Amino acid sequence: MKIKNVTVFILMVLLGAKLFAADFINNVEKLVGYNAKSYAMPLVEGFGSSMNSGLYKKASVDPGKLIPIGFDIGIANFYAFVPDDKMDFAHQLEDFQFNYTLMSGNQQIAEIPISFKDIYTTDKDRTPNIAGSEKGVKCTLKSDDEIFQTISERLQSAGVNQAIIDANESAIKAYINESLNNEYSSFTFPKGLGISAMTALALQANVRLPFIGLEVTGRYLPPMQFSADLGEINLLGVGLRKSVPVPILDVTVGAFVQQLKIGEFFTMDARMLHAEVGKSIGIPFLFSLSPYAGIGYAQTKAELDYTIPAGTIPGFNIDQKLKYTIKPDDQFVVTVGATAQIIPLTYLNLELNQSDYLTACIKLGVILK
Repeated sequence: MKIKNVTVFILMVLLGAKLFAADFINNVEKLVGYNAKSYAMPLVEGFGSSMNSGLYKKASVDPGKLIPIGFDIGIANFYAFVPDDKMDFAHQLEDFQFNYTLMSGNQQIAEIPISFKDIYTTDKDRTPNIAGSEKGVKCTLKSDDEIFQTISERLQSAGVNQAIIDANESAIKAYINESLNNEYSSFTFPKGLGISAMTALALQANVRLPFIGLEVTGRYLPPMQFSADLGEINLLGVGLRKSVPVPILDVTVGAFVQQLKIGEFFTMDARMLHAEVGKSIGIPFLFSLSPYAGIGYAQTKAELDYTIPAGTIPGFNIDQKLKYTIKPDDQFVVTVGATAQIIPLTYLNLELNQSDYLTACIKLGVILK
């Protein structure tokens, strides 16, 4: 692949990521709590599966015989395919809350929390996450009598006498008519972005050290500015692999840690412990094929840091700065792949990984044994 073509490819991937990130921010700024984390979950699981794939390209860490140190560098592209059962989630209206204050003249009688479940009804229990392609579930305001009954019960639970509630019935219903019916007549969950595959891109280099059977791997995507709003994206990772003395086959074990950052709103850490077995066959210096299989244990954790602007969500009258930790279940990952060296000093690697997500990886570059 020519340098010019590589540059165009990288720019296209980054442009798509820029548009994707902007849409993601706009959508997640409408959500809080469980709903925000559930909407973003395929992003975390998908990128985690992508980042935990393609960590090696053959089981051997042999530096070869031409030079004392083995070295290769190339471009790695990853695709994590979102399963059909991970396209939506069961929304929770309880996570959206605001306060209602009962006043009598200038005196505050009580302040009670009201959730969206108290004032809205929906026709569906599930709404799309970032991977889905459907429109978000619409929440429709309940009748005035239903909302009044809920407020009345909450005031009683807060210790307000029923006689006081009855005396203020007209004031409560006026609040329902003037405030809720106007400001909060409906709320719609964000639509899905139709992202059926999470893709990532990185430069990857490996150095194989002689005599000790050790390989050091690095991944890097230099910080690149999206925009003033989105900030920079960058990826950094490092790993080690050690050969295990086994007759006939090549066996190695290793560990890899990585971090992906998108501006200040998204940070993800991925970790992987893995072992692989394989064998290289072919004609030295001319052609080789290196099939391999492996198993790994992967952990992923992300931090979502964003602000909901005032007026975006009913009841949020001032900017709300939120921060959540999203941690998917740990995963066992099964890997199969192969690397071919057909043209001298070059390689092509294809790999499939299966955990909850199916991930494909393609790497190509130059290699010095």
